[in-house]
Amino acid sequence: LQITGYLYPIMVQMGLEKGLKVDVYDGPTDCLASERTRLGSYVKVHFDGRLTNRTTGKAGMLFDSSRMPDRPIDFLLGHGQVIAGWDSGLMNVCPGAKVRLVVPHQLAHGEAGREYLLRPDIPPFATLHYDIEVISVADAPFPSPDIFRQLDKDGDYKLKRSEMDDYFAYRGGAPDGIWEREDANGDGVVTWDEFSGPKGLEPKEELR
Repeated sequence: LQITGYLYPIMVQMGLEKGLKVDVYDGPTDCLASERTRLGSYVKVHFDGRLTNRTTGKAGMLFDSSRMPDRPIDFLLGHGQVIAGWDSGLMNVCPGAKVRLVVPHQLAHGEAGREYLLRPDIPPFATLHYDIEVISVADAPFPSPDIFRQLDKDGDYKLKRSEMDDYFAYRGGAPDGIWEREDANGDGVVTWDEFSGPKGLEPKEELR
């Protein structure tokens, strides 16, 4: 715990020195130290991510969002599960706070950018704008999410390879062989019954 206390201001400072901009624009800013986000906190958020408008330099086209549909994400803060700009910019924040981050490419997807299948690509050297709501902060992992529902972008209870690739693209790439393992009968889709990960409540028979 002492290590956490010493490290989080260092991580924030390193981010600011690389051009990260942090604005807690709404919600609580005064809470107990034990309630704030810190290195090793489990954090659940909603977010909108936008590319920089080349003309105005401000937030432009939406490239990703957890709000459409309503699917917040959670992660372990400070351990590389999200881009470095989030790991730095979301330190020492109260639950319920709303934070705007302007993340330079060095703390996002770098010189290469990132390609996606089901949403706009992030170009090389892209500065990203995020509007993030910190929903909750915990010392232990949140209950297992319904990963099937998160993957199933069109809500048809049949996962296509493009949906799975897109989900893992944001998380560093799909594990080797995962599609072949999940698509047990080789028909090109993964049904709720086939899916081996966390998948919530069983769908109605006509949707399976």
